[in-house]
Amino acid sequence: MKQGLGVASSLGYSTLMALGGPAGALVGVVIADRVGRKNGLIGIAVLAAIVGWLYGNSSSVGIATLLGFTLFTLTYLMVALGIATYIPELFATENRMRANGIAGAAGRLSGIVAPQLVVLMYMSGGIKDVLSMISGALVLMVAVLVIFGVETNRRSLEEIAAVPDDKSLHRPAAEIPGN
Repeated sequence: MKQGLGVASSLGYSTLMALGGPAGALVGVVIADRVGRKNGLIGIAVLAAIVGWLYGNSSSVGIATLLGFTLFTLTYLMVALGIATYIPELFATENRMRANGIAGAAGRLSGIVAPQLVVLMYMSGGIKDVLSMISGALVLMVAVLVIFGVETNRRSLEEIAAVPDDKSLHRPAAEIPGN
């Protein structure tokens, strides 16, 4: 409404953008084993940060709708690769359920806090501040994955969970086998 669109057309454009959700989940199923979890998440997060910036700077409803669809696709793709495949593969069998529960709880807490931050950011600086915050979070995710991430694709859970000695927890990810 603030941009001059009526409720009906706003809902129509929002629906078109939301169709990217199922598309992202479908793409996730297709590419999960081809590109790997860690590298896939890194690439998708970088793309999402770029597309988010473009979305915030788009000048037409058509371009914004296309970029919004792409953002939904990338978001659901991150969920498919991250929550459905990567996180469960990071933990040893005896800790997997507890660790997944903690990761899920952290995600839910973020889901509670994020909308409040979005409102504050929007009120103080508009959509560009909101998108900058989201892009910053994506860049942080990329940094964490690059530094600490372990590629789990095509590796057994036992191999991923194996820690040869306590020093391996302090080694750069590049020195850990499989990275």
